[in-house]
Amino acid sequence: MGLNLWRGHHDAGRVALAGGGSLVVAPEAPLPPGAVLVSARPSSIGLHRQRPDLGSARNVWPGRVATMERLGERVRLQLTGSPEALVDLTAAAVAELRLAPGEQVWLSVKATELTAYPDAAG
Repeated sequence: MGLNLWRGHHDAGRVALAGGGSLVVAPEAPLPPGAVLVSARPSSIGLHRQRPDLGSARNVWPGRVATMERLGERVRLQLTGSPEALVDLTAAAVAELRLAPGEQVWLSVKATELTAYPDAAG
């Protein structure tokens, strides 16, 4: 589908994800407590070799590179972790970070890059 989509339970700006982990969200409109879906574009998630201690991203978690696939000018990585995620990087970034399947990394995403909305099926 080309989009990260996570199911969870929202309460006070934090979503406890069904598959493990949690995310801080900053919805455009007030989001009531309850079942939600959270989405993020693969290009909005950053990758780091070390935990990024400074920065504005409210969401940081460890992961491991599972697969890498070249898609034109970018490389799509599938990462395990809580949550699992798809991340798009340039080939230059992949080379600079020396990424390969099995490598441990840190993922980060700003709360403003996440879209959360009520889950009608939840």
